Amino acid sequence: MAMVLLLIAAVRSEAACSPCSSYQPGISWGFTAINALSEASGLAASARNPGVLWTHNDGSRKRVYAVSTNGATLSSLNFTVDLGDVEDMAVGPGPVAGTSYLYYGDIGGNASPGDIRSSVVVLRVPEPLVDLAWAGSPREITFAGVQSFTLSYPDGSFDAETLLVDPITADVFVVTKQDASARLYRANLNTAANNATVPMTFVRTVAFAKAAGGDISADGKLIALRREEAASLWARCDNEPISTALGRSPKSIPVMGKPTESNGEAIAFLRDGSGYVTISEGDDQPIYFFRSTCAQPPLVQIESVGSMMRISFEAIAGLSYGLEARADLLSGSWTATGDSIVASADGPLHFDTVRTVTRRFFRVVVQ
Repeated sequence: MAMVLLLIAAVRSEAACSPCSSYQPGISWGFTAINALSEASGLAASARNPGVLWTHNDGSRKRVYAVSTNGATLSSLNFTVDLGDVEDMAVGPGPVAGTSYLYYGDIGGNASPGDIRSSVVVLRVPEPLVDLAWAGSPREITFAGVQSFTLSYPDGSFDAETLLVDPITADVFVVTKQDASARLYRANLNTAANNATVPMTFVRTVAFAKAAGGDISADGKLIALRREEAASLWARCDNEPISTALGRSPKSIPVMGKPTESNGEAIAFLRDGSGYVTISEGDDQPIYFFRSTCAQPPLVQIESVGSMMRISFEAIAGLSYGLEARADLLSGSWTATGDSIVASADGPLHFDTVRTVTRRFFRVVVQ
């Protein structure tokens, strides 16, 4: 009997660590249309700007792009520091409570002989404001408050393409790219001065070969690593360090792979828990969405009302909702900002509005 009880407890513990780790096959949410974005390498969902993704090219280019989740270009932002080989980016907490930061990882090996480095550079900047209404007329912004940190390996030189930031501890992780497995290194920059050199600590070896990108979910409960044709997911229990979670056997999750994605490296969890998105190198690449089988998005109903359309969905009290149009439909009378409502009554509410639109509605974004 004791053995049975222990087994039940173990099953319950494992279930508590994995609220949902199953995802549907990827679907295209829209295409990017940025001539200069031909080697998309990193991807991160904005915490400050709902419905916005950050992405960038592989290599030494200093420009970051803000796009909507359906691919519409919103803004291009420029770093004014020299970079070697930027491979990944992440959004997470930092030294100021309540402020979300963008972390930019100059961690690749192409900037030094032998494709390996004894130290890497991570830039950190508070997330700037981006508006979905900028679709169709993107704005160019220069990042303000950029800080640079040199992170040194304690035990050698490595090539790396994955940058993670723990949303719970603000720890920064660099994941090396190696043929058989990955090495995980950690640093915390919250008390580090600008331009400081910060020694990293080796955390553990992770059973994932050729890691080319990754992310940690906004609640800190899911960790993903990917390479071109495969991705793995680790569940993290409450109050558990990242190192413990990555010591478990991972679960395989879908990515598009070749030939659909010419060189897919980037992956990012959406902050509402509905799933994750990916993007690949190449011109005018699609953003693919992989919906969580546990997600409960608002149910949207669309019907024609004369020359107009009625858009209805169930809203939850206290949440604000924006209506986002598909990137290829923004030329009509629809605007990217749409209506915004706040459900203030108790319990589920029914939002019903009639808009003078002739273009088809795409999806609801929780703000």
